[in-house]
Amino acid sequence: MLNMNLYQGRLTRDVETKEVGGNTVANFTIAVERSFKNAQGERETDYISCQAWRRTADNIAKYFHKGDGIIVVGRTQVRSYMKDGQKIYITETVVDQFDFPLQNKRDDKPDSKPKTKSKPVDDDPFEANDDSYQIDDSALPF
Repeated sequence: MLNMNLYQGRLTRDVETKEVGGNTVANFTIAVERSFKNAQGERETDYISCQAWRRTADNIAKYFHKGDGIIVVGRTQVRSYMKDGQKIYITETVVDQFDFPLQNKRDDKPDSKPKTKSKPVDDDPFEANDDSYQIDDSALPF
């Protein structure tokens, strides 16, 4: 059986940490945009509750803040507790690994594209090489 999740999204709030039994636990939520558009032509967003423990929790809390992009790998966990005589269920992703996504600096314009410097295509990367090699047409297999 396999229970594995991989998400790339942005933190919806700062990471909250606390100590439980001598271990650090971090709780946070990431917004993950769906890869398809709805009937109105808009992308919907899912909000994924995440929990990390120990060093993973410490590092996420240290390096990530509200609005930052993050990639998390983990597993789905469902837990429950009783409140006012009712059983409350919580579904969350327990994060085993995380990473920093490649991010472009955000502009004020949502449709702006990152500006990149490109090299002219007519530059020959091999022009400094003096060696020339002629291929005889009879040596080609086609």
